[in-house]
Amino acid sequence: MLYLLFSQLCYRTHVRPIALYGGEKPYRQVLELQRGCHLAVATPGRLLDFLDQRLLSLSFC
Repeated sequence: MLYLLFSQLCYRTHVRPIALYGGEKPYRQVLELQRGCHLAVATPGRLLDFLDQRLLSLSFC
């Protein structure tokens, strides 16, 4: 739901949001991360999972 709100707010801007959440295989989400993003909306579990696997970094936050 938050991702939908951010997608609408980012419409016609150069800001690219992505959604990271559990309940499905992370393959598509990893591909989205590799394409790059400016804003990641994530559930706590998926965020920790991607941080542990070093697929995501919070160094620029």
